Amino acid sequence: MKAAPVKIRNLMPLAGWIFMSIWMSFLCLMTWVFLRDGGFGQFSQPVETGIVLLFWVFGAAGSTHAFKPPLVHATITHDDITVHQRWPWKTETERFRPHDVEPPAIHTAKDSDGDNFFRLVLTTPKGHDVTLSESHDRTQIETLLGRVMAHFRR
Repeated sequence: MKAAPVKIRNLMPLAGWIFMSIWMSFLCLMTWVFLRDGGFGQFSQPVETGIVLLFWVFGAAGSTHAFKPPLVHATITHDDITVHQRWPWKTETERFRPHDVEPPAIHTAKDSDGDNFFRLVLTTPKGHDVTLSESHDRTQIETLLGRVMAHFRR
């Protein structure tokens, strides 16, 4: 008996996308107020201009980091794997057979607080590492790996 298809969605990057969208929206608004009023009147003009520019540098760096990981939608069956990766500016879809790739693996890293963070990663035939799921709960990732592995049994 074949296992039921496994549908996976990794929407974790959406939190970073939303945060940076709000950050950059407010930064645009505050820059407009700054330019309209000729400054904020708290410090000298060069200091205030430097502070606004510094916020733009951090905003650009934060946006680059936040918008790098894609949203992932994957469907895994015995004879087909479909992986949709979506960024705000493009979408990529890869379709391949389970026997064309190695089974997914659990990658462990540390988060900013030093706690373990687990990712279920599938490497596609094109060599792209796709994060299928991520969590601080290893059991959750291992359970998902078990469901996925039913389609990789040879």
